[in-house]
Amino acid sequence: MYFCLQKITMFFSISAIIILSSYTHLCECDNLSLEQIYKKGLQAYSRQDWTECVVQFEEAITLYKLYKTIIINCRHKCKSKWSTFENIITDDFEDLKQYERLFHISSCLMVCQETEFNRVSLKNNVPDSLLSKIIDLQPYEYLQVCYYQTNHLQKAASAAATYLVVHPDDSIMKSNLQQYIRLAKLSPDDIVNLEADKYTSLYDLATKAYSNKDWRETVDLMENAIKKYLSSEESCRMACEQLPEQEWSSELMVTLSNAIASLLDCQQQCQTRLKSIGYNSGIDFLSEALNYLQISYYNLNLIEDAAKATASALLLKPGDEIMLENKEIYSTLTEPSSFVERSDMQFYLKRDNYEKELLELYLHENPNFYSTETQ
Repeated sequence: MYFCLQKITMFFSISAIIILSSYTHLCECDNLSLEQIYKKGLQAYSRQDWTECVVQFEEAITLYKLYKTIIINCRHKCKSKWSTFENIITDDFEDLKQYERLFHISSCLMVCQETEFNRVSLKNNVPDSLLSKIIDLQPYEYLQVCYYQTNHLQKAASAAATYLVVHPDDSIMKSNLQQYIRLAKLSPDDIVNLEADKYTSLYDLATKAYSNKDWRETVDLMENAIKKYLSSEESCRMACEQLPEQEWSSELMVTLSNAIASLLDCQQQCQTRLKSIGYNSGIDFLSEALNYLQISYYNLNLIEDAAKATASALLLKPGDEIMLENKEIYSTLTEPSSFVERSDMQFYLKRDNYEKELLELYLHENPNFYSTETQ
């Protein structure tokens, strides 16, 4: 798909942006359809109705976020709630206990999703192909042109930059972004990732406090940034629990194996999906945050906490020379027992490594497995 800006006649108009400030009562009419809204955006783009294009794609993005929130919240709720159900299987039949657990979660999910989607008047039957396009940030590929045509150059630049987070090698989009920057004389601070997660804003506040040598504020904000990042990655992983289109086998275990491999493959990509403009994610982000923490704890004279942050950073990146030097320094100030790895970092790394090993096992037996990473 190629968008040549110079071939499009430019005009100015004011976009009517639909803002869903409350999801409790979206409408009194038929349920909204994300698929229909997205198609309206495509139709508006095709007939060069740029204002309507902005309206429909912005609404599609808003509805998708609502859809995703309901799906993830119901999955969280039902997984945490299943242990409260009265057990039918009380004897030592592990397979039957697992079946019972799945039945409880499945029933809970159906009730929760039906209730919540009806509450906000939104249809929940979204095609996998459309979900893939939105996850791939394709709405911003259209929006950057529609913003440009309505003379919203800063928004056009931000939409283009957002798309480039997932498609960093798209030369045409890079060219469009540079054109928006040049025309509107934008600075880097004017361009934002429209899909940026909250952990980035917390990280920014933490680094600002660090620059001001406000060590306590740095610690509080950076710890919250870590918590928010881990929570965001967990939500991304939860969103992966969508059964992919795949070839079904008459063997139940083969079908289950394929589905689980697709799930793990998707979850492994959450680290990349959470990347933002100018920010790292996954192990790179966590190790950076721990570096700020160990220095801040040191300046607060909390040497044991500094040692713990250092040990955790080395857990994630064992060969980090600067952190190894820091460990030597802290070793002269505290006991070896202070170098304890944080439990959240231990869990994160162990799970990540185990998932990689499981995928390698599956790929060894299924070399033709199609990873969504190659899309």
